[in-house]
Amino acid sequence: MKKLAIQLIVLFLVQFNGFAQQQGQEGVDSLQLLLPNIHEDTSLVNTWVKISIEFKNVNPDSGIYYGNLALEKAKNIKWLPGQIHALSTIASNYSRKGVFEKALSTYNQSTGLARETGDSASIAKGLLGISTVYRNLGDFKKAIKIANEGLLISKASGDKFQMASTYNLLGIIAMGQEKYREALNHFDSSLTAALASNNLTIVAYSYSNSGSAFANLGDFSKALEFQFKALEIENQLGDNYGIATEYGSISEDYMGMYRQQLKPAYIDSAIKYSEIGITMIRKCDDLLDLSIMTFSLSEIYKTKKNYQKALELFNDATILKDSLFSHDSQKKIREIELKQQEIIHDNEIKIQELEINRQKIFRNFSLAGIAILLLFVIIVVRQRNRVKKEKARSEELLLNILPFEIAEELKSTGTTTAKDFSEVTVLFTDFK
Repeated sequence: MKKLAIQLIVLFLVQFNGFAQQQGQEGVDSLQLLLPNIHEDTSLVNTWVKISIEFKNVNPDSGIYYGNLALEKAKNIKWLPGQIHALSTIASNYSRKGVFEKALSTYNQSTGLARETGDSASIAKGLLGISTVYRNLGDFKKAIKIANEGLLISKASGDKFQMASTYNLLGIIAMGQEKYREALNHFDSSLTAALASNNLTIVAYSYSNSGSAFANLGDFSKALEFQFKALEIENQLGDNYGIATEYGSISEDYMGMYRQQLKPAYIDSAIKYSEIGITMIRKCDDLLDLSIMTFSLSEIYKTKKNYQKALELFNDATILKDSLFSHDSQKKIREIELKQQEIIHDNEIKIQELEINRQKIFRNFSLAGIAILLLFVIIVVRQRNRVKKEKARSEELLLNILPFEIAEELKSTGTTTAKDFSEVTVLFTDFK
C-alpha cells in the first residue's frame, strides 16, 4: 500500500513532464500556430513551472513559491496556457503538502481556465488532480465520479496517456476499498493505454500496482511476476527510486511466500532483494524510505531468528529516524527563510505598484497643469488682441472728428487747452 501511495505522488510529476510528448503531431502543429503570439517571457513561466515540479517531492512550500512566480508572470503577459499549468502545479504542491482544501480550490481554478480555452488535455489533467485529492480525503465515491468524468474526456480526444493515468488512479482507489479484482481490471486497462502511448513510466506503474493487487489477494507468485516486469522497465528508465521500491516490494512478496510455505529459500531471497533495495535507496538520499526499508529488513532477520542482526538493523533504523527529525527541523528553517523571501518579494511588488501609480498620478497632474496654463495663455492673448483692436478703432474715430494736435492732447492729458484765434473761417458743406 505504501508503494501505491508513492506511485500516485510521482504519477503527476511524470504526467506533467510527459505532457508535450503525449500530444503527438497534432499538438505540435497547434502549438506552432500559436508561436507568433507567444511572448518571450513564456520561457520564464515554463522554467518556474519546472522548478515548482522539481520541488514538489522535496519541499512543497518552495514548489508553491515558484508556481506563484510562474502564475504572476503568466497573468502579466496574459498567457492562459501558462496560467493553467502554473495553477495545476501549485495545486499538486498543496496536495503533496496535505493542504487539500487549497489544492482543490487551485485545481478548480486551473480546470475552469482549461474549460474556457477548450484545452481537453488540461481539463482531464485537472480532474485527475481533483480526484486524487478526494481519494486522499477518503471520499472514494466523489473521487471515482470525477475520475470517470476525466476518463470520458480523454477517451473522446484519444489521449492514451491521460487514459492510462486515470485508469491507474481508479485502480488505486479500488485498492483502497479492498476491491482487488476490480483494481486489477483498471490496472490492465492502464497498461494497455500506457503501451499505446509508449509511456514506460506508466507501464511500470501498471505492472507494479498489479503486483500489489495480487499480493493482497495472496497470490505472491503472480505478484512476483508483475513486480519483476516493473523492475525490468525501471532499470530501462534508470529510475533509482523506482528500482529501490520495486526491490522492496519483491522482498515483501518473498516474505509472503515464506509465510505460506515456510521454505527457507524464500526468506533468503527476501533478505537478498531487501539489501539491494536499501543500497539503491541510499543513492536517492531519502532518509524516510531508507529508515522504513531498514526496519523491514530488521523484521525479516527477526523472523529468521537472527536476533543480533535484527537488533543492529533496528538501531540503524532508529538513528535514521532521528536524523530524519533533524532534517525536518532544518527543512522548517528553510521554509521560514523561503516564506520571508516570499514576503519580501510581495512587498517589492506592492512598492513597484505604488510607484507606478504615483508616477501615473504625477503625470496626470502635470498634463492637467500644462493644459490649464495653455488655456490661460490663450485667453490672455485673445483679450489683449481685442483691447488693441478697440483702442485702434477709438483712435481712428477720434482723428476723424478732431485735428491731430487736439486728438493727441486728449489722448495724453484727457483734456484740451482753449486757444484764441483772431480770425477764423467757418465752412458749411453737405457731403453726399
